[in-house]
Amino acid sequence: MKQPLQILIVEDELLMAVAIEEALVGAGFGICGIARTYQDAIRLIACSTAQAAVVDINLAGSADTCLPELDGVATARALLRHTWMPLIYLTGNTDEATFERAKTTNPFAFLTKPLRPRELVQQVQLALHNFQQSEPIRAGATEEPVYLPTEKGYARVQQTEILYLQAAGNFTSVFLTAPATKRLIPEGKGEKPLILTGNLGYWGNHLSPRLFLRLSKSLIVNLTHIDRVEAHQITLAHCSAPLPLPGGTHKSLLNRLHVIRTR
Repeated sequence: MKQPLQILIVEDELLMAVAIEEALVGAGFGICGIARTYQDAIRLIACSTAQAAVVDINLAGSADTCLPELDGVATARALLRHTWMPLIYLTGNTDEATFERAKTTNPFAFLTKPLRPRELVQQVQLALHNFQQSEPIRAGATEEPVYLPTEKGYARVQQTEILYLQAAGNFTSVFLTAPATKRLIPEGKGEKPLILTGNLGYWGNHLSPRLFLRLSKSLIVNLTHIDRVEAHQITLAHCSAPLPLPGGTHKSLLNRLHVIRTR
């Protein structure tokens, strides 16, 4: 028997959470958990198989830790760092600044309260459909190894071994960790890239959207290798020189990282 698609609900109003659950279960979805705080959501996502999340954008901060900044947007970012999945936001009276922050998480829908069960179900169905259709073939939506062309055929590369990709006209330069470079380019010295035929967009579509972020038309970086973020440059592990950070991308980059700010 086919298992229902699992939805995580993040809503601090009990009656609203129950209404969401009833609407989705009635439409054939499964509910893998209901979180009322940021901390609840982190605990649930770590031990669940959520395939989408319905998140109250105005989720109150944790009363336990007195951190009001841990709202629905912060919660959504944390969920995406764990599992790349479609987000559906529920909004009440959302201010412009919060709305702009929410946009950086690339939600699939914004629904306004009061809840309309039929609209909720339709938007969740549409979000899941569009998410599945937009996933690049195989490796693009997962973190499994990719097989890149070399002079002697195709070589397996773990996505975590890729530091960054840089456009070079109709070619793409792929910079790898030192062990991977030595394995794939034995004669290479220093930070010699693997040169692939095809533009940056083509190769980027085959990589995990959870691990990689396109910062400009010419640069895609692996978020897990970023050691330092400064105003105009970033430093990657295993790279001898920093990379310039394109204008206007500093904020979007920080939004994808687990940044702990001073209070």
